[in-house]
Amino acid sequence: TVPDSHLFRFYAGAEGDFYIDISAFDNKKPGTYPIKIRNERGYCFENNSSQYETSFNVEVVAPDSPEKGDVTGNGEIDIADVILVNRAIFGKVTLTDAQSEAADINGNQMPDSEDSLAIMKYIVKLIDNFSSYEEE
Repeated sequence: TVPDSHLFRFYAGAEGDFYIDISAFDNKKPGTYPIKIRNERGYCFENNSSQYETSFNVEVVAPDSPEKGDVTGNGEIDIADVILVNRAIFGKVTLTDAQSEAADINGNQMPDSEDSLAIMKYIVKLIDNFSSYEEE
């Protein structure tokens, strides 16, 4: 049995209801996932066949590298990014790999107080980029 949150029903008139099963799909992990479509009233997906279910694969790819400083991933560098970095530094949250990459302004492979300060300076316009913080 597929959980209701992973099964979608579409009414298609005389052809009957179609069900789309996405129970194997995980949009947070790159990979290839099967999506199944079935029909309860015997509608054939292929001419001259008795196939009442079909499936296809969906590929999930990793997003492009996040923008430095945009730790929340909302497309803006703002105080929410500083707060998220600080919460991670103090062990209150665990950042995803993409968030850690966006938070690591100085390139030392871990978000720290120097990164948080750099993002804050960017927000208040004391700096206009993060180039002076990058490790050489």
